[in-house]
Amino acid sequence: MCVINIQTTGLHHPRAVHVAVCTPDRILLDTLINPRQHVEPAATRLHHHTNHTLRNAPAFGDILPDLAKTLRGRRCIAYNMPFTQQVLHHELAHFNGGLRHSSTEWADAMRPFAHWTGLWSARHRTYRNQRLQGPHDARSKCAALMHRLNQLSAA
Repeated sequence: MCVINIQTTGLHHPRAVHVAVCTPDRILLDTLINPRQHVEPAATRLHHHTNHTLRNAPAFGDILPDLAKTLRGRRCIAYNMPFTQQVLHHELAHFNGGLRHSSTEWADAMRPFAHWTGLWSARHRTYRNQRLQGPHDARSKCAALMHRLNQLSAA
């Protein structure tokens, strides 16, 4: 089992700028990525990365072999999995799909944690999603997700 977090250029046509993959006891991957696309100001306010700070980082294609090897055969948990998979799909559209045919099993932790927290939204008729606490970088978000998973398993 591993957790993954991807920080992006923003919400519109997102490209990865930081990817981290962790297990409960170690960091498997933690790398910045040059998106070769404009980083939206709102995204920069969250994760503090700009095109200037990412200019010497590898491109997604350069980290793809390591990412594919890291995820292959694992159960991979993301917080807001649809967004994480959207970013991966968008990135993989530019390359010859190292993750498309892998044996990675995906799970989303956002909905179970919202249900466990129990904050009901009458307007949306569902439980309210909760934010992951801590700094807004991929490695810290992996740690926060691992903490939430520990909370869920202890309940």
